[in-house]
Amino acid sequence: MIYYFQFHAWNNRFSLSLTYFCLTLLFFDSYASRC
Repeated sequence: MIYYFQFHAWNNRFSLSLTYFCLTLLFFDSYASRC
């Protein structure tokens, strides 16, 4: 049970950073197209 919660927390952190990375890519893409 503890291992499951640890894995869930790590997976949540990973998906959060992945979402942040995608948002940053989208931001830079729109910024580059604007210039």
